[in-house]
Amino acid sequence: MEIHHHGHVHHKSKWKEYVFQFLMLFMAVFLGFLAEYRLEHFIEHKRTVELAKNLYQELKSDSVRAQKTLEGRLFKEDCLKYVIGYFKDSSITSLSKEFYPRLGIAFILTQYYSFEPKDGVLNQLINSGALRYFRNVQLQKYLGEIAVAINNIKSRNEQEYIFVSQNIRPFMFNHYDYEWNNILTRDGTIPIADALQSYLAGAENMKVELKNLKKLDRQYIYNISSHYLLILRGTRQLQIDSYININKNLLRALRKNYNVED
Repeated sequence: MEIHHHGHVHHKSKWKEYVFQFLMLFMAVFLGFLAEYRLEHFIEHKRTVELAKNLYQELKSDSVRAQKTLEGRLFKEDCLKYVIGYFKDSSITSLSKEFYPRLGIAFILTQYYSFEPKDGVLNQLINSGALRYFRNVQLQKYLGEIAVAINNIKSRNEQEYIFVSQNIRPFMFNHYDYEWNNILTRDGTIPIADALQSYLAGAENMKVELKNLKKLDRQYIYNISSHYLLILRGTRQLQIDSYININKNLLRALRKNYNVED
């Protein structure tokens, strides 16, 4: 009986030791999991904040450029309206001082007044799968909208380019005085945009004429100029204005969720 009694105590002690070791092992694994989870969460949050700041700077830069482009396009539209009105009922043999610089701004400066949003950071987020870090529903909505808005602007820019290539440039090749253009820019030493705007605002009045007047169809150039104005207005009122509004919403959401500062 005495030997059996001691054996029973020894077995109970072993059982408690096993339970204790199991609990210690469980706690070690559990705490390790918690530590790894917290570390992963910390790294993810830090990475998200960094991406948010980079995206914010890209969007902020584009916001400023978009506003400047908008102002420039309004000026271009104003010049185009002048050209349309001129071809409608003014003399094409004795040109006004304003006609040629406004014609150049309307028909030559096509890329100068185009807006191409930057999407380097956004593409990096999409291609790397890092968009999953931005878990706010509203923020995800704006990110999707800005991607669509950028694609719409690129598509619209392509449409403008095609129209200019097919309709505006043939007119310019046939009727524009490029010698006057060379004199104005001093053989290209002055940027054409600066030269045209300076000439328009200044008092200088150089002699200039439209070439090949016998082949010039006033009604045709009036029509393509009017249609070009419709395209420019559509781009400004739909694509660019939409982008500016979405950009503004996204910047506000980034500031709110990640304390990003200007």
